[in-house]
Amino acid sequence: MKMKLNEFSIYQRNKLINKFSKFNFNDYVTLIIQAEKIKEVIKGYENEQINKSLDLILEYLSQCNIELYIKLIDKILSRGNKAGIIPHKSLETTLFLNKIYTDQIFRILNNKKYDEKYAWLLLFFTNLSEDFVNKKYLTHYYHFINNRFFNYYCFLNYEFIKKYESVDRDVF
Repeated sequence: MKMKLNEFSIYQRNKLINKFSKFNFNDYVTLIIQAEKIKEVIKGYENEQINKSLDLILEYLSQCNIELYIKLIDKILSRGNKAGIIPHKSLETTLFLNKIYTDQIFRILNNKKYDEKYAWLLLFFTNLSEDFVNKKYLTHYYHFINNRFFNYYCFLNYEFIKKYESVDRDVF
């Protein structure tokens, strides 16, 4: 049976959803720990595939059980994000669908030391709903871009910064 690429992606997504729909918190933690161990051994493209799969699982979890998602990311980051997860799609989905959890998610992302923290915070600031842009997040954003690399990145990708103009018209 031949499938087109998008059909195969949908097939893979559904297969993952079926597998993880029965997981509880401890099952997810075990999965993350196993992913950490696997990623220690393999490098390159396979690592990226693991990241995409973990992000897909987190995206699913953010849509069906936000409390469990928040508890899991807190656990992942408390452990130092040893698996090197970067939540491209799941954090975007979470902030879009679950706006009432924005402050709680930001506290988790901002108050811990972990690998890839810059990526998590950049994704947060990029995907923060315009409804939630305020002085507090703008102040944290300014602190974030004090790092020259992030400042350069944000300068090159300034589209998302426009939403912060409602708080500071001189954000650029």
